[in-house]
Amino acid sequence: MTRNIIGAIKLEPSSAPTAAKGVLYYDTSTDEFKGCTDGASFGSIGGGGSLQDAYDGGNSIDVSGSAITITQSSTTGNCLYIARDLAAASTDNEVVSFRQINTGDDKDVFQINQNSTAGGRCAVFYSSDNRTIENFRISDAAGKDTVKLGMQQTSADGSNLFYRDYISGSTAGPVVSIQNANSGDDQFTLQVDQAILSQYAARIRNASDALRVDLASQSSSFGSSFFYRNLASAATGGPVVQIQNWNTSDDKDCLYLDNRGTGEVLYVYTNATTNSTNVIEIEQANASTARDCISVTNAGTGIVLDMSQNNASGSYFIRGINSSTNVVMALGQGPAVNGTFQFTRDLSSASTASRVVYINNDNAGDDQFALEVRSDASQYTCRIFKTSSATSGGGALYVLSTKANSAEPTLLVHQSNSSGNCPAMEIEQNDTTNSFIEFTGTDQGTSHTSVSNSVMVKINGTTRYINLYS
Repeated sequence: MTRNIIGAIKLEPSSAPTAAKGVLYYDTSTDEFKGCTDGASFGSIGGGGSLQDAYDGGNSIDVSGSAITITQSSTTGNCLYIARDLAAASTDNEVVSFRQINTGDDKDVFQINQNSTAGGRCAVFYSSDNRTIENFRISDAAGKDTVKLGMQQTSADGSNLFYRDYISGSTAGPVVSIQNANSGDDQFTLQVDQAILSQYAARIRNASDALRVDLASQSSSFGSSFFYRNLASAATGGPVVQIQNWNTSDDKDCLYLDNRGTGEVLYVYTNATTNSTNVIEIEQANASTARDCISVTNAGTGIVLDMSQNNASGSYFIRGINSSTNVVMALGQGPAVNGTFQFTRDLSSASTASRVVYINNDNAGDDQFALEVRSDASQYTCRIFKTSSATSGGGALYVLSTKANSAEPTLLVHQSNSSGNCPAMEIEQNDTTNSFIEFTGTDQGTSHTSVSNSVMVKINGTTRYINLYS
């Protein structure tokens, strides 16, 4: 039945009617319209109601059309404020929970868009005064990325900025802490992927120590800081690790190693199967600088080189590269009995194929010495000491020349100081059963006068020969 009513309608019973579906009335005690839709209770409708009345009528919202929009027109306060004031005994879940129930949904669970271009404004700003519990937790059971932060931006602050502005008395931990608490997890705690080849994957800047790696406990052989690359030469264009100090006015060390333990300060290892590259290469690129390539100061032995090898280049191979810088290595060392620079090898003949030390100058156009030893001390400049008690084998010094048609002698002893007041060579023999000098040749008899198989002696430009005969 349809009735047309012209004029006002007043629904104000003397008392609340019995709840039934479709019943409407005006409640004068709360000044609001109420209606019943479930046949059991009344809920507020129309003007004069509140969100609490809407919740009392039912706490589920089915968004079948457009999304719910909350617009703020006031210049003060929050657009949306969610608060809970309950003790732990009165709560059993989160304050706000966003859940995606359908596993087949491929859309984001929660999305925040920040269109403001004002400087210093964040899409999400989070702060808390309670530092004894977890303040923010995001978990995902679907095996996808738990948190994905993406931003289209051009500011210097970066897409994802972690910011804290507290004095030391108000802080008790780091700005960002990444923890993997499950000891059974075999995945990385942090992985940084950089698709742009012209920039670094990570950059660390600080007014004090830029990076500190502190390991509470560690039993693997990888070490506290492990840099790893597994790429073929075609896919690489630089070193695995590069430490660069770009400011020419900086007078501090580029790399400083401090080891208070009993292990090595620096251990360099290679398992390369080719000889195309060096284990360690040190290059002084600026020929005009007077700085040393290596400077070692130590109270004990300055540098100890110990190598197990079986190659023809020797345990310690030093190759000279053309340079105008004379000083290659400078060592400072205290009163250690082993010397400033010690070369040690402890291998049997089956494990060796060459020298302990090999110094090679392979440029035929070089007119400089391959080795020069200078000393201003009161002791001899060089001492060759043979300690082996074997009755056979090499002696203390072996001089060999393989150059054909050489104009220079195999061994030259030169006293260049005209007032040196000492012989050019002195030979001391404590074994009275053997000779001072042994010459190997053919007995030519007492009447031999040719140069061959003779000992040549030159004094003040005059040449004399000593025949070899028994």
